[in-house]
Amino acid sequence: MNSKLLFLIGFVAGVVAFFLAASWLGVDLTKSGAQNGARGIAAVGIAVLVSIVVMALAAPSINRADRSELAVTPRLREQALGRKDPRYKDFIRARSLYLGYLSEHRISDIPYGVTPAQRAAARHDSGLAEAERLFIAACDGAINAGSQPDAAVAWYQLGLLYQLQGRLDEAPQAMRNALGIFDNLPQLASDHQEIQSNCHYVLGKVALEQGDRVLARSALESALKIDTARHDRRAQAETRAALARCDDNYNSTYQSLLDRIRLTRLD
Repeated sequence: MNSKLLFLIGFVAGVVAFFLAASWLGVDLTKSGAQNGARGIAAVGIAVLVSIVVMALAAPSINRADRSELAVTPRLREQALGRKDPRYKDFIRARSLYLGYLSEHRISDIPYGVTPAQRAAARHDSGLAEAERLFIAACDGAINAGSQPDAAVAWYQLGLLYQLQGRLDEAPQAMRNALGIFDNLPQLASDHQEIQSNCHYVLGKVALEQGDRVLARSALESALKIDTARHDRRAQAETRAALARCDDNYNSTYQSLLDRIRLTRLD
């Protein structure tokens, strides 16, 4: 489930809850008055509460990447800062171009299953070229301003863009740049810990794609260590699933399973 669907579910639940609450409280939407207004406010409050609860219950089904996009407060803070600081404007514009491309082409936020044709198209997209330029500008601006965490986040986003385009030499380097900053900070906020884990996760997935299982295992074990410390069960499950692919017997086991499926179909 992606973030747009989650918000849609929350909105629908809120609307339904409002009308049910309004009916239960005896709100007359065609009339005014203090008492009727107070009941209307109470109905709105109930609707908002229901919407939040429904979204919270549905959120565990969102994948590792989409959850990071649901951090509403940081995104609002970015927009507010962007009005005053050009480097935030660069970052916000770059991420908007990147996410817009993913949405238009129906690609998940961390694009592991992208076809060679999709990667080639992404490499020649003018919007993504502009996003790359803006992410680099945001990195430089954050470093010049002494804001190391912001620089790390920009490097991470740039690495995702490189991965989308199939630039599998540049993507890991961008992730390592982000990790080099995170690893030297005395303390990380929760959202930065998630990005730190994602950097290791991406390094592991790229290494798997390139056939380097030793490097993949090392990176994924680092991600799992952070996921465990954060008590992020879904991220732990995703990382363990990726770690299973590092097993030397993975391909033979997978092929054996396929053979069994084929035999079952023949029967």
